[in-house]
Amino acid sequence: MRTFREEVEINAAPGRVWALLGDPATAHRYVPGMASSRLQGDTRICVTGDGQEIHEVISERSDETRSYRYEHVKTPMPVKLSRGRFSVLAIAGGSRSKVTVEAELEALAPEMEGGLAEMMGMGLKQTLGNLRTLIEQGA
Repeated sequence: MRTFREEVEINAAPGRVWALLGDPATAHRYVPGMASSRLQGDTRICVTGDGQEIHEVISERSDETRSYRYEHVKTPMPVKLSRGRFSVLAIAGGSRSKVTVEAELEALAPEMEGGLAEMMGMGLKQTLGNLRTLIEQGA
């Protein structure tokens, strides 16, 4: 199993960051390769640019702690396990934010784990970078 931790600082108050990140249906706006996203009950359904669906159960979502957990229950990736947690913290007296994503990945076959981990690590970094750009440009 591989674990990941990525962080980004965003020049915006935590409430503004959470307004976007805390709405699971907006993932397509900052997650690379997503054409659309919607929430159906506690499941986020994302559709990739090539039409594949990814289903993630969203849990422990809290406006108070500005955090939520996700777990992939349907994905085109060959994984046994893929889950994580996003959180937003106030920094610089509340005028800036730090967004953290912590994730776990276990491939179906051990020989696939390195390649999948590399893809996931890059995807998480791009996701946080896209989120920062979107918010700092006025989303």
